[in-house]
Amino acid sequence: MTPQRGRVIACLGLALAAGSTRAQQRIEIMPADPNPGAQDIARPGASNRVVRAFDFEELSTNPGEVPAHWFRAQDDPSRPRPGFPAWNRAELRYTGEGGIAFAGSGAVELPTSGGSTSLLLAQGVVPVFQNADFLCSALVKTSKLRHARAALVARFLDARGQLLPNAESRSQLVLSEKAWTPITVELIGGAENAAYIQLELQLLQPQQQGEAPDPSRVWPQDFEGSAWFDNVSVVQLPRIELTTSAAANITSQPETPTLKLLVRDLTGEPLRAKIEVVDAHGRPADRFEQALGSGFTQMDWSPRVSRLGWYRAIMHVTTDKGASVGQASIDFLWTGRGPETTITGVPESILTSDLARLGLEFEHAPASLLTVIPTTARQISAGSVALPVWHAVSTFEQSKASTARLTPTIDALLSDRRRVTLVLGDLPDSLAASTRADPRNPWSLLATDNKSWQPYLTPLMERYGQRITHWQIGDSHDALTPSASLSTDLQAIARNLTALVPAPVVGVPTPLGAPWSATTDPHVPVSLTQHIPATATPQAVSLAVRAAGPMLDSGAGELRLVLAPHDTANVGPLAAAAQAAKSAIEFWAAASQPDGRMLPGASLSLADPLQLRGQRRQSILPRPELGAWHNLAQRLAGRRITGTFAAGPGITCYVLSPAPGTTAERGGALVAWSESADPVTLTGDFGRGALTTIDLFGNRELLQPAASLATADHPGVNLPLTSAPLFIEGVDINLIRFTSSIAIDPPTLESSNEQHDREVVIFNPWPTGITGQFTFLEPGGFETGRKDRTWRLSPRAQSFSVGPGKTERFPFKVAFSPVEEVGPKPFVLAFELSGQDYGTIEVRRSVEVTVDNIGVDLTATIQGPDLIIEGTFSNRGTSPLTLELTCFAEGFPRSKATITDLPQRNNVVRRFTYPGAAAKLKGQRIMVTAYDPETKARVNKSVVVP
Repeated sequence: MTPQRGRVIACLGLALAAGSTRAQQRIEIMPADPNPGAQDIARPGASNRVVRAFDFEELSTNPGEVPAHWFRAQDDPSRPRPGFPAWNRAELRYTGEGGIAFAGSGAVELPTSGGSTSLLLAQGVVPVFQNADFLCSALVKTSKLRHARAALVARFLDARGQLLPNAESRSQLVLSEKAWTPITVELIGGAENAAYIQLELQLLQPQQQGEAPDPSRVWPQDFEGSAWFDNVSVVQLPRIELTTSAAANITSQPETPTLKLLVRDLTGEPLRAKIEVVDAHGRPADRFEQALGSGFTQMDWSPRVSRLGWYRAIMHVTTDKGASVGQASIDFLWTGRGPETTITGVPESILTSDLARLGLEFEHAPASLLTVIPTTARQISAGSVALPVWHAVSTFEQSKASTARLTPTIDALLSDRRRVTLVLGDLPDSLAASTRADPRNPWSLLATDNKSWQPYLTPLMERYGQRITHWQIGDSHDALTPSASLSTDLQAIARNLTALVPAPVVGVPTPLGAPWSATTDPHVPVSLTQHIPATATPQAVSLAVRAAGPMLDSGAGELRLVLAPHDTANVGPLAAAAQAAKSAIEFWAAASQPDGRMLPGASLSLADPLQLRGQRRQSILPRPELGAWHNLAQRLAGRRITGTFAAGPGITCYVLSPAPGTTAERGGALVAWSESADPVTLTGDFGRGALTTIDLFGNRELLQPAASLATADHPGVNLPLTSAPLFIEGVDINLIRFTSSIAIDPPTLESSNEQHDREVVIFNPWPTGITGQFTFLEPGGFETGRKDRTWRLSPRAQSFSVGPGKTERFPFKVAFSPVEEVGPKPFVLAFELSGQDYGTIEVRRSVEVTVDNIGVDLTATIQGPDLIIEGTFSNRGTSPLTLELTCFAEGFPRSKATITDLPQRNNVVRRFTYPGAAAKLKGQRIMVTAYDPETKARVNKSVVVP
């Protein structure tokens, strides 16, 4: 449950609209009255929601220096308060005597002459209901401050006026020199014995701005300036909760998501609730609306969602007159069943090993999160989990309590046979203080005598030393540079851990893609942990795996990549999930080896997959990436990426083949996406069987053959793609691997009058030999029926025979017209396999006609009646270049020019002018040829006249 509050107009034109979480209140200031002196307090529609409002308009009723019911809370012998000297005296001021106010004439000034300043509301002034929620607000403006800041503090007191434990909240610290800024504090009801709310207005110097001021530090501070406060109010809010019935708000099939709503209001107003559910695309999925009456309402609602994925539900609560009084939201995930029950044909050893490669890492794991981690890992089918050992631990006693909280979680994960990595991050404060160690660098301390730190870890090591081998030293984003000294520390840490952990694998955070130092002791097993920032491309994951490939293949160590989640508020939930999926697919491609193995010891973990929102009533929200992670486990386990499918420009398409040791039931698949935000179309012949597409979150759809492609031989498809990976199941994997292997080598042709020798490369993925014939349909016009004699291929048709698992090459010769333009040219081959029920198989490849050392760029410009063709000619080679230039325009004589001894890496401009030809040549294509008489190379380039 993530409570989010709606708009509540508090007083004097202040509108409080909380459109996000409690920690992220969105506040709006209503337009000021043009006559502020006559402005009245603006009450909401339900005026009894304003528990108390202080507008400081006391000129005719209060002769004192401070507002009624308020007193100065400065340092005093009877009430010591260091940092708040007695000479700082808050005062009630009016515009007629030099003060400033947001509205009306009165406001409170908190000045400073060095030190902090406070104005405190007396106890008993704001009585409250114990279980109600409250929003405390004020308007603040600062003057002449540089270091100090203004703040609002709210706290619950008991009937005796004593502060209740964990019942105090402070607003954001504000520096607002030019305008009045609203600040808010939310107090969550439920504190036992809560009877009153106390407010405190503060001007805080830097030393008092932290929770635990350091008295030994020299702090900067202001010795003049003020903070002004106006329109302080306390508004009662309804308690609004929205949750689901599932742990971590993740529901797995065959169950369907159920939302649970709770509204408790103490004002007695009739209320109405409206719930809207949107998917990861931002599209409406379902909605619900119902009158709630007044008082307490609790009910369940099952939204009609038909597709697996990530969703957000937002509940708006209004009065019966339509005034918004609050809102709450919840993110939830609906996933399919796990691969353990849905994947067939994969031996358990392969399935377990593959699932362990896709893991989860929790950098922060408070008690509320620990209880749901085993269930989340089970639902997502994450085979490995990394947990922090020392998160938020300050003392030895807290360390023991943290170990006790970790135990049930670790036991459950190990019972599910998931690999657990324990992360020793920042040192506990007491341990760092006693050893004078840097708390952010546990590495240096753990390499020393273990007497100082072992008591903190002994309970965990004694319990799990025989079952948990992976111990990471330092957080994944605190990278260490491999060095000789690091190698020495590594050996020392391994020796220290070995006392309680036989053969420990020591996790070492290193920079992304950094190779491991050769100075490492080969007898100390290491696991390189590399943090992948959200800004990194999926290709960065691939490069990191390939950089560690020699180390992994030799068995010298392991590699654990940790993928940072995206900020969904900036990129959107769908894009975040898609980026994570592409990173995982690139990881799988880099780890897949030609012999069908996966690189040993390589894994990819998703960092912080669950979010905690809210202060006292925390919600556990699944990130959208988790939905993709679950689907990836289904699609990738028991498969290897064995190559790419030539899908055309702008498309990434990988071939997923069954891993060695699996049966035919596992089958193969393709996974494809657009390389840009623009949609593209994947066209191809993927076999004669039924094809199914599976989207990012696991939703299936039967793929129908394209009417324009389907024939008796070719049930081809046209498949729209977006930037989100799409899986295609049911493909004939051997046919796909066969057609994907076909290549023209090399895939370039030098633009010249010479004949070129090239080869057709064919791989046979079948377990038996194949024979057949292939024919070049293009270039040459045999596909369209319009013969093109400017291209000559010999032989145009030839037979082939390839043994099982073998690759063979078949030579041919190609020549083309000297007027052929540079650029990509389609080569279309028709294959017929003897003894196979495939019919004719068409394969399209692109061959680039190019000249490596000559660059030509053309522009056509109209100047009055004249046409000017301007060419920029560059020498990309390593020696001077001489070119003969010819410009062809239909109906006009050829124009010629020469470039002599153009230096390497230089360019020159030549212009061809056609006087009075602009109108006649409009829309025509003008050709320019650059010919090198020494090498006989020729570059043809054209431009269309605008």
